[in-house]
Parts: sequence; structure tokens; C-alpha cells
Amino acid sequence: MVLHLEPHPASGTHAALFPVGYAANVLLKLRSLVADIDPNPLVIDIARTANAPVPWSAK
Repeated sequence: MVLHLEPHPASGTHAALFPVGYAANVLLKLRSLVADIDPNPLVIDIARTANAPVPWSAK
């Protein structure tokens, strides 16, 4: 299962809607929601997708 989010504006600054700890908060919530399906979900950004242990890429 893949969930695609784009939390940061193109300028690279953090907005009130997507604060600095956004990815960590998403991961914590995701873990609690999908624990029975996948005990180790990933939250990665497009810059790190190539280095992530996943069989797909985001472009």
C-alpha cells in the first residue's frame, strides 16, 4: 500500500499546515493504524526514495 502526500511547499519552508515534525507524526499515526497489516510502515520523501528499501520510485 502506498500513500502519497506532498507536505512541503516548493520553497522548502515549513507551513503551519505541515510543521517541521509532520513526517514523524504521520509515521506514529500510520503505525497505530496499520499495525496489523504492516508492522514497519515507511514515511519517506521524494529526495530519499531512491535510497529507501522499496521496489518503486517516485518521480
